[in-house]
Amino acid sequence: MDRLEEFIKANREEFDHAVPGLKVWAHLDKNLEQRRSRPLALRTYLRAAAAVLLLLVTGGIGGLYLASTFQQKQAIASVESISPELSEAAKYYDALFEQKYQQLASYPHDESIDADIAQIDQAMTELKQDLLNVPKGSEEQIIQNLIKTYQLKLQILERILDQLESVHPTQEKTNKHEIGI
Repeated sequence: MDRLEEFIKANREEFDHAVPGLKVWAHLDKNLEQRRSRPLALRTYLRAAAAVLLLLVTGGIGGLYLASTFQQKQAIASVESISPELSEAAKYYDALFEQKYQQLASYPHDESIDADIAQIDQAMTELKQDLLNVPKGSEEQIIQNLIKTYQLKLQILERILDQLESVHPTQEKTNKHEIGI
């Protein structure tokens, strides 16, 4: 045993009766207060900064999405005011396309077809944006291109349906009975 341990064991009773003075308690209390009032740790600041950054990024992305959706709706409304002919053609071809697309939905088909249709729709949206930015008097070419794109989109869907009907002839009869042909 070392000498400190021997001393403590020999004088144990004297230690048990001793009470620390007020200065000791005041010093301990002061040290505790300093630890409680210590500034937040760097980790806490980093967490708060990350949370704020996440909120800002999410808000920014959401805002950009809403703004682009609003611009597309405005563009469509403006296109209809520029060319009533295009507006009527769009309604006509959209109705036909929707009817044919319902037929397509009854067949098992590759998801790439939907992706291709979405690409055509994106190209048409870009053409409508171009229509809003061209000088007056030169809109006719873009309007004709848009109408041709509507026709092409419908023709593509009809060809896909023809191929699917040749592969699945029993489903063709079922589909025609459902439609009322």
